[in-house]
Amino acid sequence: MRAWIERFSMAKEENKYLRESLLFLKELFLALLITFLLLLILETIFEGSVSRYLNLNHLMIGVAIVGVITVVTGHREAVKLKSSVRQSLLMGVGTGLAGALFAWYLTQGAGWLSGLAAAMSGVALVLLSLLLAGAAQRRQIVEALKRATRIIELTYLQLALAFVILALLKTLGLFSPGTSYMPFILVLPLLAIPALLRWRHDAEEQRASFLPVLLLALVFALSIRLVSNFQASVPLGYDPGLYKYAASLYTDNLPQIPEATLPLWIKRSFPQGLPLTLDSLYLFAGEAAIQPLSYFFPFLATFLILPLFMLTKNLFNQRIGLLACLLYAVSYTQYAASTYFYYKQVLAMIFLLLALHAVQRRKYLLLCLLYAAVGIYHIPMFILFSLILVPWFLLRRDWNIVLSAAGTALLLLPFWLPRIDAYWEVARFAAATIVQNTETGAASGGGAFFGLGDYGRVALPYLPFAVIGGLYLMRRRNWNSVFFYSVLNVALVVIPVFFFKRLIISLDIALVILAAVGISFTLTQWASLSKKVAAVFLILLVVSAGAYTVQEAKEEQPFLNRQELEAIEWLAANSEEDAYIVATTYDGPWVLGWSERKVLAPGLFQWDTHNREQWADFISAADLETTVAFFEGYEGPIYIYYSRHEGSHMVLEKFENDAFEKVYDKGAVVYKYLGEGQPGG
Repeated sequence: MRAWIERFSMAKEENKYLRESLLFLKELFLALLITFLLLLILETIFEGSVSRYLNLNHLMIGVAIVGVITVVTGHREAVKLKSSVRQSLLMGVGTGLAGALFAWYLTQGAGWLSGLAAAMSGVALVLLSLLLAGAAQRRQIVEALKRATRIIELTYLQLALAFVILALLKTLGLFSPGTSYMPFILVLPLLAIPALLRWRHDAEEQRASFLPVLLLALVFALSIRLVSNFQASVPLGYDPGLYKYAASLYTDNLPQIPEATLPLWIKRSFPQGLPLTLDSLYLFAGEAAIQPLSYFFPFLATFLILPLFMLTKNLFNQRIGLLACLLYAVSYTQYAASTYFYYKQVLAMIFLLLALHAVQRRKYLLLCLLYAAVGIYHIPMFILFSLILVPWFLLRRDWNIVLSAAGTALLLLPFWLPRIDAYWEVARFAAATIVQNTETGAASGGGAFFGLGDYGRVALPYLPFAVIGGLYLMRRRNWNSVFFYSVLNVALVVIPVFFFKRLIISLDIALVILAAVGISFTLTQWASLSKKVAAVFLILLVVSAGAYTVQEAKEEQPFLNRQELEAIEWLAANSEEDAYIVATTYDGPWVLGWSERKVLAPGLFQWDTHNREQWADFISAADLETTVAFFEGYEGPIYIYYSRHEGSHMVLEKFENDAFEKVYDKGAVVYKYLGEGQPGG
């Protein structure tokens, strides 16, 4: 055995690749061991936080195997710490662990507060033990801690690189598609803390040309949106029909503004900003300016990159600004916002980013105008920005913010005063939704968008770095507008408030900025070891985020296909002008926009006189009696439109009798109500 060890030692001295392989194995063992211990602590304090995603037994076996190989193939080094120093260090750590366990035992019924109390107690006892040690001992202990910190930093970099590789493989479907990567999101920020504590970021480092990277982000963002738009035979999104109908209400009444005659749901859903903008375009260039509106939207969504770069560059530096632009360009969440045709929200987010920039630069007149612009385009974004200004004012006592808010109120008065009743009803409904969601744990009233679970999946490549970016701002006590924006937007989504799913779109922009800060920190750490590896890390991260977006863009389909839209156009050409058209919630917005008729859909438009229970009975009923009773009170011809789309649900059996006639059946089906007992044609 001794002879084998001697031969192996000689081989290590002679073979460079063997030495480097064993060094890598040693660092891998340290990384796995630290990761395992952190996950074990998290699982102990917050039961189920790790085990629901990862079997720790498998990781422990891997650590043991790598550890045995490391011990067998390694060599002993002289112990430089004196025994007294080692004893002081071990005693300090042991005292801290004992105190943490005792604090956790005493407060274990307090949930997450129990873990916080245990951690604070353990850290305090370790620091106290170090203070009680002698000066010479403290110096040696500090040196030992510095070496331990360096090991943790190397572990962070290795895991960060492994994470982006695994995220790319998962996106491409090449590796464990069913595996959760939540442990990375938990551990990576913890491992980054030691390096964050000593990081001094150079905010003035912005000499390199930024135009190539900025142009790359703009071209990619625009291209992927244009491709989706042009390959679709009908407009993308859920809302095009609503926009088309709202625009026609305004343009048909020019030169008057039809405020007094607008339906209540229009006043609630469409602040005056976009309709008045469309009126201006119509007066300037006629109907030709309105028709290509959907094709202009990709350019508008891409333009958002510019205010994002302005804000982030001003707050941090040029590199972080460019990283934020790249992440925005490849973000699936931002791409999805374009496919949902959320015109008002994208416009409002542009104004919101510019307003945040004005706040940071103390341009109060510009802030007043941009604040008002947010208010006339999108009320939820206006509420979010208003909440951001509250902690900003409390922290800085800047009374110019109050003056700007007062000026904004004066500018909004002509727009909001005629709609005060409608907005009050919206506020009451939002408050009731918050209370209901809080009491029941439900998540109703979220709006048409994906939820937090899906968001965590599509934003996986940059989520851990967003957490690291937030930790960096807190460590530097950099309480800027983006920090408040992120915290408040997270709160509005998690509570959840009314239309909280759509607030995920603005939340993603905030997290993109924080992720850029975290990625910049990681790149700085990698560059100190290898600039080539830093470049590989950045490329892998951007590609892993963008690959999913590209895959989805190639498969993107409109909410209604061409045949289903042609059925609605047939109704516009062949139904009576005073006819009603019954549709599902899914089909209703499309029918409203393209049929030019009165539309009855569950809880959507002004002609509906039924409650939720009556609609549920009608949708699921198969008998004629329930169906005929539902139509009572509507004077005029009645048609039923059904797209047969998977998102639309209605039992059609009730229309297969003499009281109804099937008048169209190409892609979508259209029935005409003839009256009870009348023969079909």
